Amino acid sequence: QICIARSCDRPAEDTSPYSGFAFCRQHLATEIQRLEKRQQELLDKLDKLSNCSERQAMRLGQQVLIVEMQEITDMFEAVHNRLHQWKDRLVSHVQKIHDNIATTLKDVDEADACKQELMQARDSGQLRKVMELVVSMESFADDAMDRLPEHEELRAELKQDAPNRIIGDVSVGVQQLQFKIDRHFTDLTQHCKLKDMPSDDSPQCNVCKFDSTVSELPSGPRYITLCQNTKNYAANHTGVIIPAKQADKRSLELPEQCLFIAFDRNKADYLLVISLNRRDSIDELKYRCEQFNWSKDIYGIHCDSNRQQLFIAQDHAVTVTDLCGRIVRVVTSDLFGWPVGKISGISCNGDKVFVLVLGSRNQKVHSFSKNSGNLESSLDLKGHFDGDLRKICLQESKIWLADWKYPKVYKVCGISGKLIETIDCIESCVGDIKKTKFSPIHICTDDRGLLFASLMSANSVEIFVGDSVIIKFLVDFNIEGEENDDCFDRPADMIIFNDETKNCKKLIVCDYANERLCIFLLST
Repeated sequence: QICIARSCDRPAEDTSPYSGFAFCRQHLATEIQRLEKRQQELLDKLDKLSNCSERQAMRLGQQVLIVEMQEITDMFEAVHNRLHQWKDRLVSHVQKIHDNIATTLKDVDEADACKQELMQARDSGQLRKVMELVVSMESFADDAMDRLPEHEELRAELKQDAPNRIIGDVSVGVQQLQFKIDRHFTDLTQHCKLKDMPSDDSPQCNVCKFDSTVSELPSGPRYITLCQNTKNYAANHTGVIIPAKQADKRSLELPEQCLFIAFDRNKADYLLVISLNRRDSIDELKYRCEQFNWSKDIYGIHCDSNRQQLFIAQDHAVTVTDLCGRIVRVVTSDLFGWPVGKISGISCNGDKVFVLVLGSRNQKVHSFSKNSGNLESSLDLKGHFDGDLRKICLQESKIWLADWKYPKVYKVCGISGKLIETIDCIESCVGDIKKTKFSPIHICTDDRGLLFASLMSANSVEIFVGDSVIIKFLVDFNIEGEENDDCFDRPADMIIFNDETKNCKKLIVCDYANERLCIFLLST
């Protein structure tokens, strides 16, 4: 066998332990030198790795972490059990009140039935039957009388003119626990030096972190809404939204997520449409509606992305259109009964539009169906509030109302209209609020139960949780170490949404006098 080395015709002496090929004595020695070199390099590395004077301390630290991990697991199990205990306790308390009301209603209904049957027997002269009924009903009457003191206390709390709801907002209080847990564990990870937790540029550690602005708008933005489904729509060569079937070669496809922005009357005869992603080829588009009266003020806009419909509120009507301005229906304030009031705000869920109406004598919240436009419900707020309710925001089955006169924000029950909670924005405000005839407040909520209120007179946005406790002020954008001293100037409407393209939650504020939008990242 010949040596495998190039240009060597000497006979092979042995197989190289380095490469596994047959070599002559001379080339085999070179192969062995290569092996010894790699072996020495590896030994040098192993020496460095094994030369650890803290080996005993590291083993001790490992044992500490094993115990810590087990204790963390045990503590989470204990917290989980405690949460279940509180769940059972809260549900049991609410169930007890519910059952008490049900028993009261049953006693009232049964008393009415007994009284009617007894009167009928007496009026017909059936005295024997009267005696039988008296004997059979006395036991029920005695038992019901024993429950009467408790029933009377309950009735007093449930009186039609009683302003407060019988219990507070337990469900949102539980919802806010998510936020408090996130805050607690964010602080915990920092305090315990867990360096592999979310990075410094993550919004996880902040309630709210400034992100960017959309500047140089044609006028001050008043109201804003988000559409997350622009399928089957396009923009023509002039930037006006049209149905996709009318598109030509010069038309452009719409971005999937678009913001619709409303301005003051006589400032624009259209809604400005911009992409959430500023890298899109289309930056600014126009929504036009020829039948819409652009000379009147707009008091709120909402987009239903699933239906691809816009709901635009003005003083005496809510106009429903598709995304290119074709009218679906117009719901006038006549639907809400007499006397006809002025619409001052709207808010929507998946099926209904809720309208806040200013009446000459009282204020009401009406709702109508998105599908049919038919009236669904009416809440009379008469006697509960003596301010000037101007804006409305839904939070599950509750309704937030912004009072521009005092200014305050009220949470009311969406079923009974009873008051649940009041936030005084003057007492809580860190800015010097300019108290005028009106102190405009716009409101929105997120899925953690937090309330966001923009105070135009104080040039600030405030975030509330629980019993009027302020979590964070946004008087300026110098938040959590941001190097930016820019300030709001009369902030107006706001929206909160999940930006699925960037896997984060965002708050967008209409910075009215600065003619721009301010975008913030919210902790999740």
